[in-house]
Amino acid sequence: MGRYFTFDGISSRSEWWITQLAILGISSLFGLVVLVTLGIGIILLPVILVLTYWLGLAVSCRRWHERNKTGWWTLIMFAPIIGPFWFVIELGFLGPTRGPNRFASNLENTD
Repeated sequence: MGRYFTFDGISSRSEWWITQLAILGISSLFGLVVLVTLGIGIILLPVILVLTYWLGLAVSCRRWHERNKTGWWTLIMFAPIIGPFWFVIELGFLGPTRGPNRFASNLENTD
């Protein structure tokens, strides 16, 4: 479980997609539960949101590392119009950088 919340190392494309889909599913399901019950879910909602945000940020940062770029590239999401598209194309569809990588000496986690 510790690997999911760390920013060090690299993540494969498949790990990034699985994590993003899991976050979407968990957030949607929990949001539905909160809407239906409006009880204890209201208290847990901020905790779930922070955990899923941190998880998504960490796996995206590691995915940027596999592309041999710093995790700060995640901020491209805030660029109007093109930013979110660039983010998904770069992390979700492009493969790892071939050759030397400053974030991982060997790319054993590639897909």
